[in-house]
Amino acid sequence: MNAVANIKLKDVKELYTQNLSCIKKITSSYTILLHPLYLNDIKNGVKIELNSMLKNYCKQLKGIVLGFEGVKINFPSGWIFDTNPFLHINIVADFYVFSPEIGSILKGKVVKKSPNHVGCLVHNIFNASSSIPNGITKENWCGNSVREGDSLEMKITELNLTCAVPFLKGDIIPESICLMSKDLSNIKIKEEKAEDEDSGISGVEKPNDEDNESENENKKKKKKKKKNSAVENLVEESIESPKKSKKRKRNNLENSNDDLEEGIEKVSKKIKLENSSENLSDENMGEDTKKKKKKKKKIKEES
Repeated sequence: MNAVANIKLKDVKELYTQNLSCIKKITSSYTILLHPLYLNDIKNGVKIELNSMLKNYCKQLKGIVLGFEGVKINFPSGWIFDTNPFLHINIVADFYVFSPEIGSILKGKVVKKSPNHVGCLVHNIFNASSSIPNGITKENWCGNSVREGDSLEMKITELNLTCAVPFLKGDIIPESICLMSKDLSNIKIKEEKAEDEDSGISGVEKPNDEDNESENENKKKKKKKKKNSAVENLVEESIESPKKSKKRKRNNLENSNDDLEEGIEKVSKKIKLENSSENLSDENMGEDTKKKKKKKKKIKEES
């Protein structure tokens, strides 16, 4: 049964050196039941069996085993009892064991927060929780001022290390929150100082008043020149713009006159064609009438 996440021996040693870690280094003898499969390679078999102990609760060591080192086999041979096929081998090793008790103080990092609850990770491995203690109102609870990502300390009030997921519960220590806020403010001040030094602000000498005045005067002159040049550009644009507009109007008028003349010529051509067609039709009509009259006269004479 895996109780916690994977962790390296180097990290375990670093945690062991820290205060309020509740990690103990225990040098103890331990009897390993070795499978007959490893009779030809006992050292490898012992290592495999010890690795299987990691992240699990050990009754003999009274805690969760996080690491081991300095393994030695006490006797060159083991023994077998009755019908049990496993080989009993006695070893000595240094075990790193996480074994907090009720009343122990642990450091944690806030990973979850609700109005009545704060969830933490201890050593970035074990879950621990804290809720509003009895006799304290919600408004006066120190957990209200905690945010996700903050570090704090808690006093363990309940625990169970034998279950699949170790259970830790405690009360937040208010003083740890105050110390944390002070540390954060000091870190911010140091970061600001470092940024100033990197930017070179602290190493720049303060200029004299005369230099400041001369610089200000030069800046004012430059601004006036810019303004004057901008005004001149606007005036030139305003003068050029009506000229351009007049030229455009003249061009437009000339183009319109040309279009009118072309239209008039087209209309006059149409009128001439229509007149010519009418004249032709009139002439044709006159000849027809003359022929008809001649026919009538002939008919009368013959009658």
